[in-house]
Amino acid sequence: MKKLIPAAVVALLVGIAVGLVVVVKIWYPQHFQTLLKNIHVGGVSSDKVVEKKQETKKESLRIQSLFVPNWQLGAWLNPNWPAPEAAQKRYVYFAIPATEFGLDADSDGYKDVQQFLDQVPQNVERELTISMTNPDENYKVFDSEEAQQTIIEQSLSLAKDNGFSGVVLDLEMPPLLSDKVPESILSFSQEFAKSAKTAGVRYSLVLFGDTFYRNRPFQVRELAAGADEVYVMAYDFHKPSGEPGPNFPFEKGKEYGYDFQHMVTDFSVVVPKEKLNIIYGMYGYDWDVTIEKKPLKPATVLTNREIQDLYENRCKVMNCVISRDPKTQEEEVEFIDENAVYHIVWHEDAISAARKTDYLLSQGIDAVAFWAYGYY
Repeated sequence: MKKLIPAAVVALLVGIAVGLVVVVKIWYPQHFQTLLKNIHVGGVSSDKVVEKKQETKKESLRIQSLFVPNWQLGAWLNPNWPAPEAAQKRYVYFAIPATEFGLDADSDGYKDVQQFLDQVPQNVERELTISMTNPDENYKVFDSEEAQQTIIEQSLSLAKDNGFSGVVLDLEMPPLLSDKVPESILSFSQEFAKSAKTAGVRYSLVLFGDTFYRNRPFQVRELAAGADEVYVMAYDFHKPSGEPGPNFPFEKGKEYGYDFQHMVTDFSVVVPKEKLNIIYGMYGYDWDVTIEKKPLKPATVLTNREIQDLYENRCKVMNCVISRDPKTQEEEVEFIDENAVYHIVWHEDAISAARKTDYLLSQGIDAVAFWAYGYY
């Protein structure tokens, strides 16, 4: 015969649960609301989650992808990949802009496709990125079914005619401003995915790593359902216009509101792990700061190659202080230049990316990518 739990105990437990929800909503309102939209009722229990993690742990990478920007073309592709060996390698061309009139045939990205094809090895898989990073232009596309269909048809035709195995849609929008935007993005993506499947072309999406944290207008679960793969940009968490900080901290500690591990959890809840591909940004930002480490102006982008040059040349003269933060796993460089300006540089590198990759494998995710060729 089952023992009955006293009513007072039940009331106490319910009160604690409600209190926790209220705390989360108060202290992390954007993160809470975005997760609420993406998580459907009927999730698995915590013990089943642990069991699933143990079953899906990966020993090695299945695939690693390298984004190749058109402005980095010109020299033969560097055969040294920044990650451990993977079963498969892929080159991703970046990018052809899309507008309300279709693909921009006058852009350098469009004109440089053949140069990319001439440079990459023929036995390596290739993908074509369609870039939609201008919000104002994107709104025009969302308002026109004809524009959307033109972009889809031209993209798939270009991919098939040039031997690309997949198309990657890099559709970037700021945090949620209108309830109409998520539905517009979803409708466009679903139509793209449907047409790509008919054409026999793999369809992938690129999403921000901070999508949940900053309440960006993407219905991640529904978008992922139609896509063959979801690339997640695990970089640019600290913006050049903001205060100095890591590209994407591995652990948030007390300093940061979000981190790599929470990002992985958030996406894993609504996207099948076999569809996830995590992108590392192999670059950093150089902030001019006050003695209190407050920025004097927007930061300058430095590729890892440029940071290596900083080590080998300027740091010998300027006595740089170089440290690796145990929580973020990223490297921080501090120095005072010849004009007596105090600098702070944070950047991702092979060491921090390897640590994060180990974590991904432990969580059952075995695909990573790098932004970008020529940066490391």
